[in-house]
Amino acid sequence: RLTMLLHEYFMLCPSHFLLNDQGEFCGLPERGRCQTCLDTNQQGYATLFLARNMQQWRALWGSALSLADEIVTFSNSSGMLLSRAYPGLDLSRVSVTPHTAKHVRLQPVQAAYVASLRIGVVGHIAYHKGAKIVRELAREILRRKSDIKIVVFGTLDASCDPAVVQVTGSYKQARLPALIRERGANTFLFPSICPETFSYVVQELMGFGLPVACLDLGAPPERLRDYSKGQVLADHSAASVLDALIDLHRRVYLSD
Repeated sequence: RLTMLLHEYFMLCPSHFLLNDQGEFCGLPERGRCQTCLDTNQQGYATLFLARNMQQWRALWGSALSLADEIVTFSNSSGMLLSRAYPGLDLSRVSVTPHTAKHVRLQPVQAAYVASLRIGVVGHIAYHKGAKIVRELAREILRRKSDIKIVVFGTLDASCDPAVVQVTGSYKQARLPALIRERGANTFLFPSICPETFSYVVQELMGFGLPVACLDLGAPPERLRDYSKGQVLADHSAASVLDALIDLHRRVYLSD
């Protein structure tokens, strides 16, 4: 019996975060555009696929998928992307089974400081995880001469003004609640620019009972739309993201 798990999008494209040659989520366009993109794409594993032939890639992976007894995705979004890449796929063999994290015991985290917005970002924030979003958000805060701060709990692959952005460096997972209280973060942004198949970070922050916003991409919006302290961001511009975070902070902490 063969079960295939869609943990990321390698079987759809060698740019396995589905970022195109411009470094943006591609949305899986028609095959001709995919080939043009792959010719020059530097994202993911694209540079290691020497043939640079999307028809060959999809034919090989399509053969593997056709042999699977079951194909497991972890969000509805992932299933839709899979069927877009392989329109002839037998969807009766595709199941959606969101991850669980029963081994992680989460307790509500009370933000220590809520008087004004202090944005938290959790994880190792590389380019595909939204480093550019964080950098542009910091620039927008400076442009407005605002006293809003950003705290990255982890690492950040971008240079930002330290007057706005603090970076904690790596930490042990059990220390995160204490770090959140110590650094005063109260409203969180999940800035990933690729369509995550799932997000343990979003699940963790929801488990803490903290307000969370994400871009309208992939699996996280499916969960945050049903979360009372969640916000899904349709506009990804820095000004719009900052306005939405200000509104989320006000709604959660300052409204009567």
